Amino acid sequence: MIRRMFLFSIFVLLTAETCAPARTTQETSGDSSAGMSYQPLVDHLRSSGLKVESAGEIEQPFFTPKARVIRIGTTGEAQVYEYASEQAAEADAAKVKPDGSIGGSMPHWIASPHFFRRGTLLVLYLGSDENTLASLRSFLGNEFTQR
Repeated sequence: MIRRMFLFSIFVLLTAETCAPARTTQETSGDSSAGMSYQPLVDHLRSSGLKVESAGEIEQPFFTPKARVIRIGTTGEAQVYEYASEQAAEADAAKVKPDGSIGGSMPHWIASPHFFRRGTLLVLYLGSDENTLASLRSFLGNEFTQR
């Protein structure tokens, strides 16, 4: 009798789990920024019709992690920073001033800097291509500062 009850309980649990509606990543993580990382960003840019190539890594003194650099099209470049937490990303983003200076330094940008942050991702896009900017905005939201 106990064995039948045990088997019945397992059957009920398995049936309930199988019949339950699937939850989205957002529902399971509780984070509206789920999926915010390097590869989904690259995939999104490519699906927008942009040519994207990996261009190595860069270490900047004003941001904590190393960035993966990507060339977008023929004239733009983006530095993609991935952080361990949203708080860490926000702390580095807070260093960026509206004039493009970061902390106490004023970098000499090779093109117009556009800063995006969403979730644990911070992206610095150096360029002015409107298609690239539109694609970045659709994935990351609006720039938090631009010059």
